Amino acid sequence: MMKNFPLAHTLPAQLVSTLRGMILSGDLAPGERLREVDLARRFQISRGPIRDTFLQLTGEGLLEARPNAGVRVARAPSDFKRASLVRLRRSLEADCLTLWFENPLPQLLELLSQNLELYRLACEQERFEEVVEVDMAFHHAIVSAAEEGALLSVWRPIISQMFLRYSRHHSLLESYAEHREILDHMRAFRREEAVQSLTRHIQ
Repeated sequence: MMKNFPLAHTLPAQLVSTLRGMILSGDLAPGERLREVDLARRFQISRGPIRDTFLQLTGEGLLEARPNAGVRVARAPSDFKRASLVRLRRSLEADCLTLWFENPLPQLLELLSQNLELYRLACEQERFEEVVEVDMAFHHAIVSAAEEGALLSVWRPIISQMFLRYSRHHSLLESYAEHREILDHMRAFRREEAVQSLTRHIQ
């Protein structure tokens, strides 16, 4: 059975999702220092979950932890590194999408349809943290559909380190339209067009 979207429900997952969204949307600037006590006060929780969140996001490449220097938001990747990450992500997601066309189970279409409606609402209302989460969930679903998510452990650090560039759009709804185009091609079983739309979308 296909897994649902990885939307946060537990407190630790919500905290990870919130901080990840704040970083990827630019609310937390590269190089900005994060303090456990400040975040614990802000979210009105103990410092333990904050510490666990720092560990997870450091593993994803979004935070940097240095001895005697604390935890800071990671610097955006260099042009060279980002170009390499884009190529890797395009290849990985294109392979996963191509594999789905060999056995086009409708569950993925249903899942992406639900996601698309959430994405439209988040983009319309410019809720950036939710935009980031639902955007990543769309691609997560495609990767999860290939051999029961066998490539998720490879995909996660790639997408996290890319620092998603929503600024390339005049409106967030342009990103929504790109997702809709991918799904429209999938519904019509146009494999080449779907893969081309997906690879164009990843920048």
